[in-house]
Amino acid sequence: MCELPNTQGNCIAFSQCLFDQIKEKKISFYQSEEVRISLINCKVVYSNRGWRIVKKSGTKKIDLAISLAMAVYGSVTTPEEPEIIIEGKTAGHRLSSLYPEEEDREYRPFDW
Repeated sequence: MCELPNTQGNCIAFSQCLFDQIKEKKISFYQSEEVRISLINCKVVYSNRGWRIVKKSGTKKIDLAISLAMAVYGSVTTPEEPEIIIEGKTAGHRLSSLYPEEEDREYRPFDW
């Protein structure tokens, strides 16, 4: 995770990235009424630098659409993080086997 200040350049970058991903059909959406309404409340303004997402009207919320655009931009531009390797006496153990005395199967719905 990294900070993405809300500058005009960053807004254009993440808006253009979301537009490109949708246009190239590289993204699919979970059928959510909130996402749909948030995207409907958006309009785009084109400049010579690219597309920028803005509100259609001052009363409508587009926070979810902006968050989606930022997340897509982050996933496309952020380099892949290296795999975390655990070394030492816990190496190769499952999380549930580290503290067997604290284990209570009745209250643990998942087997980690």
